[in-house]
Amino acid sequence: HVFGLVPLILKIQSAAKAQLDESLAARRRGRGRRVLDRLPLLEIYGPPGLYNFINMSIALSCSKINYLDMHIIELVGGRNGLGPTALSRKKSVFLQRYPEIDTPGIRRVFLEANEDQVWI
Repeated sequence: HVFGLVPLILKIQSAAKAQLDESLAARRRGRGRRVLDRLPLLEIYGPPGLYNFINMSIALSCSKINYLDMHIIELVGGRNGLGPTALSRKKSVFLQRYPEIDTPGIRRVFLEANEDQVWI
């Protein structure tokens, strides 16, 4: 369900932060392995507009993504084209970029369907 996606992301981030804190504490005590070189990567695949939905939800809830690198991969092409407005030949609002809601640490990636209408 799309409305549970942002709380799930924040819960995953909370777990990533706890793991990082535990790793840092163990290292200070001299018993830990090396600390993570980079933040954990979370990839989310979904329809066009998912990037804007997640960024808007995070902005409106005053949340931050500090302990994850996220790639939101939007599946474009296929039978439905570039979202619901593709059939009417209007510019798709789902694919537009809204810089005022961009969240650091979240990257948008488009994945095009191949000629068989399959995303690989």
